[in-house]
Amino acid sequence: MPRAAVKEQKAEERAKRLQAEETERLRRFSQSVEELRAKGYEAKDATFGIVAANVYGLLAALPFAAAAIALFVLFAPSVRGIFPFLFGDLFLLAGLALASIPVHEGLHALAWGAVNRSFDGIRFGVMKEVFTPYCACEVPMQRGKYAAGAAAPFVLLGIGLCAAGICTGYWALLAAGVFNVFCAGADILVCFKALSHRAERLLDHPQKCGFFAFTKKKESL
Repeated sequence: MPRAAVKEQKAEERAKRLQAEETERLRRFSQSVEELRAKGYEAKDATFGIVAANVYGLLAALPFAAAAIALFVLFAPSVRGIFPFLFGDLFLLAGLALASIPVHEGLHALAWGAVNRSFDGIRFGVMKEVFTPYCACEVPMQRGKYAAGAAAPFVLLGIGLCAAGICTGYWALLAAGVFNVFCAGADILVCFKALSHRAERLLDHPQKCGFFAFTKKKESL
């Protein structure tokens, strides 16, 4: 078989496998929703579309990024750069930005695993529409635990790197932090929505940005 044909066949098999995995995730999600409904919970869809998540996420991240830049300008010590030449700082920034993409998803997983004391139900995937990796947790959680996992990359990568840049005066660290703040824009949006819901359980959606909120039905008199 020609090499091109082999590559095409492998690509098709991989696409079918990924599609099957996505279908299975949706099946498990639907099953969890029905199980919670059977226990007397009402479900409310609190997910965002991709466009809304990106636009409103950027708006949610903007005040934090602006505050970090303002603090850097006002209080950071005067430092020329980490390396003797600008190229070195740009190389560091590019490296931090690329590394932060998988680390971002890993922090979601670590935080949810820590608050749930188990890594069961944590899954990774890619949003095909925007070629963006994501981490989802299939375990229903209290809103505080859910928000802790959702906010972990924003706090540790975004705020953490911005704080490092402000304390040291290295602009590349600040820029990497601001980059991560904007990358966590949708997470910030989700956290605000999670904490605003008076729900007993939140269930992360396996494909969309957001969650389903579950509250106990009020018994009629």
